[in-house]
Parts: sequence; structure tokens; C-alpha cells
Amino acid sequence: MQVILTWDDDNANVTGFRMRRGQLMLQGAYIGQTPGDNSGWYAVDGFTAGEIWLDVKFNSKGKLTGTAIMYEQGAVNPLRMQMEEPSDSEVFSYSFHVATLRDKQVFQHMLGTIQIPLHAGTFYPYGPAV
Repeated sequence: MQVILTWDDDNANVTGFRMRRGQLMLQGAYIGQTPGDNSGWYAVDGFTAGEIWLDVKFNSKGKLTGTAIMYEQGAVNPLRMQMEEPSDSEVFSYSFHVATLRDKQVFQHMLGTIQIPLHAGTFYPYGPAV
């Protein structure tokens, strides 16, 4: 994943951004991609400043159900290694801070493939992916 700015015809004003599609990995295997079109880019017009987050969701069985671009941090409920089955209604989610647009610049926080971390147990220091 790489975020770049889109500019007007005079290259004077930012008109939006584009994000290159990236891969998602879970335990060493590719499980999906971030949003994007057939050219490999996700384009947004009109968003010129602020945070860009990638929201990733899994169902109760640990299967990837979707990804979305957000403009604020979403919920974080990481996949857990556990003996018992989670309830069918539980949704596992991640929120990754990809980039910040400010002063006609991109501050890239994540680049390339994202490895989805697992919550390994009680003593594992897990928190939001910032």
C-alpha cells in the first residue's frame, strides 16, 4: 500500500489521493487485498487532509469478510488463539493507520503487505495498530 496525492491540472492544489492496492497476510499466507480497482489503485476525490485508515473484518470463524478505507480509527477486536469456538455473532476487526495527509504532503505510516497479528493470550501486549 502506498498513498499518493492527486493534483489539479496546474499542479497547484491537491484534489484527492490514490492508494495502491496491497496484500493481507495471516500466519504467512496471503488471504486478500486492500480495496482497489482493476488498475490496482483506490482513488478518492475531495479528501485532501486527514488520516487514512484500513479497516479489516473477519467473521467468527476467522474468515476475511471485507476491507474498507476509513478516515478515523475503527474498532479493534483481534483474532484470538482459543480453545472454545467464539459465538457466531462475534466480529473480529483491525484498524491500521495507513497515512496522514497534511499540508499537501503524505506521511506514510504503513507501506506494502500487512501481516495480520493474532492475539496470543492473556499476557500478550496487544493494542490498536497505530
